[in-house]
Amino acid sequence: MKSSHFFKIINAKAFSLIEIIIALSLSVFALIAVMALLPNASKTQMQAMDLSVVSQISRKIFTEARQADFDALITGPTLSYRYFDYEGLEVPRAQQVYTAEVKIDPKTDVPGPSTGRTNLYNMARLRVRVTRNPLGSNPTDSALFTPTNPNIRTAANYIARHESQVK
Repeated sequence: MKSSHFFKIINAKAFSLIEIIIALSLSVFALIAVMALLPNASKTQMQAMDLSVVSQISRKIFTEARQADFDALITGPTLSYRYFDYEGLEVPRAQQVYTAEVKIDPKTDVPGPSTGRTNLYNMARLRVRVTRNPLGSNPTDSALFTPTNPNIRTAANYIARHESQVK
């Protein structure tokens, strides 16, 4: 009796060594293909985070400009730099991750009715350029905004004098 039970175990069907090797090689091939996608996914995620923070910074600056006194806005400095962290919160220069260049053009040209162009002193153009500061570097503000920097994101908006402020 015991000998017949022993022969049943020996004669049982199992995977051969070739089948196991083929299954493992297919699994490894699929795993390598998935791992090859990880660097691109990581890069895409970082770019998406950058765009999100940059748009948040731009919106914050535009909102502050809209709420500011128009005369103070157009008579203040026309070019300034502001510094932000990973979350888009304003920080001192030493803790910057993003640098925003804010430029105000107080005399904005817009199409006029008869002359083609007219100056409107009740409207100012606000341009915000934001770039990510490379880690460990501390370049001057203007050096970050060279034409060769591919990481600059630009947004522009017009700020108008509120009718209660019109003279």
